[in-house]
Amino acid sequence: YRTGPDSELIAAAADVILAAKRPAFICGGGVILAGACNLLAELAELLDAPVASTVSGHGAIADDHPGLVGEIAQFIYDTAPRPVMEIALAGALAFVSGVAGRAYNVSGTGLNHYIMLIAPTGTGKEAIGSGINRLAEQIAWGPDGAHFTYMRQYIGPSQIGSGAGLLKWFERSKSFVTVLGEIGITLKRISHPNANSHEKQIMQVWLDLYNKSGAGDMLNPTAYSDKDKVGEPIPSPAFTMIGESVPEKFYEALDETMVSSGLLPRFTIMEYTGPRPPMNEAHRNVGATPGLLANCRAFLAKCHAINSAQSFKPMNVAFSAEARKLFDEFNDFADAQINSNNAEVVKQLWNRAHLKAMKLAAVVAVGLYWNGPVIDYNAAKWACDFVANDIARLLARFERGDVGSSVNGFNDKQCHNDVIRFINLMVRADAATAERKYKVPPALHAMGIIPWRSLAQGTHSRASFRNSRLGSTNALKATIQFMIDSGELRELGSKDKEKFGVTQRCFAVNDVSIIGDEWL
Repeated sequence: YRTGPDSELIAAAADVILAAKRPAFICGGGVILAGACNLLAELAELLDAPVASTVSGHGAIADDHPGLVGEIAQFIYDTAPRPVMEIALAGALAFVSGVAGRAYNVSGTGLNHYIMLIAPTGTGKEAIGSGINRLAEQIAWGPDGAHFTYMRQYIGPSQIGSGAGLLKWFERSKSFVTVLGEIGITLKRISHPNANSHEKQIMQVWLDLYNKSGAGDMLNPTAYSDKDKVGEPIPSPAFTMIGESVPEKFYEALDETMVSSGLLPRFTIMEYTGPRPPMNEAHRNVGATPGLLANCRAFLAKCHAINSAQSFKPMNVAFSAEARKLFDEFNDFADAQINSNNAEVVKQLWNRAHLKAMKLAAVVAVGLYWNGPVIDYNAAKWACDFVANDIARLLARFERGDVGSSVNGFNDKQCHNDVIRFINLMVRADAATAERKYKVPPALHAMGIIPWRSLAQGTHSRASFRNSRLGSTNALKATIQFMIDSGELRELGSKDKEKFGVTQRCFAVNDVSIIGDEWL
């Protein structure tokens, strides 16, 4: 039996909360048992107070409780011609990171991010740039916001011609977000063996900037240009970028050398694989709500005050006990992945997993309560799951060979995987599909025979063959010879080919272990 609450204790608690300069709530299971979840959410919003939940209180405040990240994502979604929530969320995370990247620290580093948004053609990727710019202008130039014109300092260049040019931008602002279109093309250009000095410099500056946003960090720009062309050392520069690309161009630009350099592990990849969304006819008429503008201006003012202070001192993002425990467990899990794998790709991607998850959770926490952010269990769980899934998807693509060529232009593993996957598609198709789609005569398909012409047509468009310095035909010849030598395939002799009435080279699967659902 539960008695009603004591009115005197309620009044005393209210007095304490109202007198607090920075009220915060720790939510346990009692809130759920009492059915007070909605009341708690209303009180927290009224006081602009953060809510950290214990394990037993998990779910009392919904995981999608918006905060500033959610509010901005909704704005980008509503103003998009073809709205996609994954695209909107990527833009919101980039916006908050760009403004808060230097003003807040978590575990000794700033909150800047390198976000890559991957989505098919025609799905509205351009909503990121238009949504961020549209919101920034409304924050700066609204009827009551003329004195927030410094918002523009936090929006970076739309193109980067050189590393030195990017560093010059820090003379305007020490923290900003840059939106880069067609990032896949840029990545391929700056990582190419024949890249010019300016292109190579961009990659090196990106590598260095990622780690320099924390308190006490410093980037010396004279390492990238003449002393008389670049200014003084930059204290705690916070560079956030969000790049957008179609999957083909982005993954074609990736390879294991980009992993070993450390650039790819710095990326937070968000991918949309759904259909082209319908047109949002009302997108031009949507403006930021007064509540969103008020929150964005208060958040901006807080960050700008920290960044502009004569004695720069960023605010540290705290952890609830449950969040700290979860991050410790995630760090142990990342260590286990590194120690139990010999593949350099696995080691490199998991090496930064713990840090990326903390930075993501910190961005969410700052958006919930920028006057005293605390990462709670919900934010920590979301961030750890997000990073783990990101790594799993990327590793699966490396395993399947769905990434670009190696540094010397011929990646035998990727070509090998592509051939195996095509063989699986061909031999497991029905006879009509095999003849129509793969040009395999029924008699050959019935016996599991694989013609050379079908292999050539089925693999020449794959990035591993298309980008090979050997050319697609020679790369296929090398791959098939490897598979024959290793016993995976056997080549039909002249008598067998005569029996089937063919003259081209033909092959049969000799090792059935290369046939399986994992290749489809």
